[in-house]
Amino acid sequence: MTFIQGSCDAAIRERAARSVIEGRPRVDAVAGIEARAQRRPDDTSIFRSDEPTFDEILSVRAERQAMVTEFLDAATPALLAETRANPWGGDDWRPSVGDCARVILEEEWAHLRYVRRDLALHA
Repeated sequence: MTFIQGSCDAAIRERAARSVIEGRPRVDAVAGIEARAQRRPDDTSIFRSDEPTFDEILSVRAERQAMVTEFLDAATPALLAETRANPWGGDDWRPSVGDCARVILEEEWAHLRYVRRDLALHA
């Protein structure tokens, strides 16, 4: 997996969690790249045919980080306790907004760890 693919996979999981928090339908593509775990051979119309540039990936990442920061600044205990629909469909699980926020933060932490590990290997 390339750095860009890893960044997109993490960003897609974060976007799914944000969609649940905001009560919106899930969107699985970031910068036109689909998550490897979400491949849908039947509909690729929303995806790019070319690789995004590194600058595009960094721009999308900065935009997503700003969205999370704004959300956390305004979050209240009552909001974090609210439940949302299962992002993967079905009614067997209704995550709280806090659960979704934790997914986003855990993904960010894991992403930072992997980047530091990979950069240390190339130092």
